Amino acid sequence: MNINKKETYNLDKVYKYVFDKRWRGKPSEMSVETYYKDIKEFFDNKDIKYIDYQLIEKFKVHLTNKITNRKRGGEPSGSSINFRLSVLKIILEEANNLRLINYMPKVQRVSVSDCKAKGIFTKQQEHNFKANINNLFPDKDFYTWFVFAINTGLRHIEINCLDMQKVQQALKSESKIINIYSGKTKHTRPVYLNRQVEYFFNFNNQYVPKYDKNRLNYLWKKVRLASMLDESYTPYSTRHTCCTRLVEAGVDIKSVQYFMGHKDIKTTLTYYAKPTDKMMSKLHSELERASE
Repeated sequence: MNINKKETYNLDKVYKYVFDKRWRGKPSEMSVETYYKDIKEFFDNKDIKYIDYQLIEKFKVHLTNKITNRKRGGEPSGSSINFRLSVLKIILEEANNLRLINYMPKVQRVSVSDCKAKGIFTKQQEHNFKANINNLFPDKDFYTWFVFAINTGLRHIEINCLDMQKVQQALKSESKIINIYSGKTKHTRPVYLNRQVEYFFNFNNQYVPKYDKNRLNYLWKKVRLASMLDESYTPYSTRHTCCTRLVEAGVDIKSVQYFMGHKDIKTTLTYYAKPTDKMMSKLHSELERASE
């Protein structure tokens, strides 16, 4: 980026430079563009030198109100706000590296500890959900996606980046393991493909459909309503369910963290491995046995 010290650099100009350098052609490209629309709306092409901590704090309040007042309603998600703050922070960091600003303002993430917990599927709820997928979308594509997601715990974006030939090779191997690279954590981790995944992958002509966020949310909402599940059940519930079932089965929490691709074990413990009725029943049984 050619810098002219006499020129005024607004947020939009720096964003376009950073976007081409960092996000264009990447799986996160569309999401970043969506997040930036909210950033641009608030800062209104402001000279980047005048974006400070106080203004960023006002932006967080603006985002909270905007998300709360959306047509679909619902409580503001800490993660939704933090995604936008992360994009803003990266733009400001690049501006600081280019010496377009005098100092790097503090961009403090909001706490997500109070976010509404994702719904966890019981076996019966999973069975009903699958039945409703079959009724609504008999082509089996979404059914295969759901089976793949709930049995692997993969993120939506990770499924979209899968190389189907590598999946096929993994299923033919003795280990049934495919190595997944996560753009979120910048690490590769092994993911085990169980018998359900193998069956439906082969049943659907060795193909797992790839959905953009809007299409996935549309399909999900149709089935969720037919299944009479509340709004806490989102596509991410497949990942939370997979993680919770591993914990219920007694898998060591460090192994679960590694399998799920969490950088910090606090993420696994705080947002995924929520106590379920099955866990509490097991705890009660162990307490009774210990007192004998």
